[in-house]
Parts: sequence; structure tokens; C-alpha cells
Amino acid sequence: MRLWLSSRRWRLWHADRRLRIAGYWWACGDLIAAARHAGYAWRLVRRDPAPPVGLAVRVSALVASVEGDLGHPDESRAALEWALRRLDGEPRGADLATLLAAALTGLGDCHRRAGRYR
Repeated sequence: MRLWLSSRRWRLWHADRRLRIAGYWWACGDLIAAARHAGYAWRLVRRDPAPPVGLAVRVSALVASVEGDLGHPDESRAALEWALRRLDGEPRGADLATLLAAALTGLGDCHRRAGRYR
């Protein structure tokens, strides 16, 4: 394996790039292409032992949205629960509040789609 393929900086840059591509395809309505690129970004972020919180939550939120639209509620919920675990130990701030609100809203949507109202 080449050295640059295993570098953390390359992985995170590539994950952010795939996230943007997935967002483009999701906005265009091509869920298959969006799922492919979001899944690639998801695998790259999860491979990192300590990914940046903002990138990790944005990737998991997009994965959850795409998987939810594809009709895969378990994958959607798992992505958002992973994001909430990442946010658990972070210091408070405006960015944390925004990311937490996005993750909790997505999780509420997962429960609404699954019909769990309790």
C-alpha cells in the first residue's frame, strides 16, 4: 500500500470531497449515486480513530438522510447514534449546539418514519 493512501490527512480530505459529491447527488435526487459516495465518505471517516467532529457528524447526517430516503431505517438510525456518541465528550460551543441539533432532529425523523412515538 502506498504511503499517501494510508495518511490521515488524505483520508479526511477525500471523505470531505465524497461528502460534497454525495450532497450534490442527493440534492439532484439520484439516491443510488448519493448512497455510493456517502458510504465511501462514511467508511473513510469511521476508519480514522479521532475524526474531526464536524466532518464526522456531517457525514453521518447525510448517510442517515440518504439511507432513510432509500427505506433503510436501521442504517439511518445507526449512523445518527454514532454521531451522537462522537458528540458526547466534546466541549460546549456554538458549533456543538448546531451539530447536536442536526443529529437529534435526524434521529427524531428516524423514529417518526419507523412509527415509534413513545
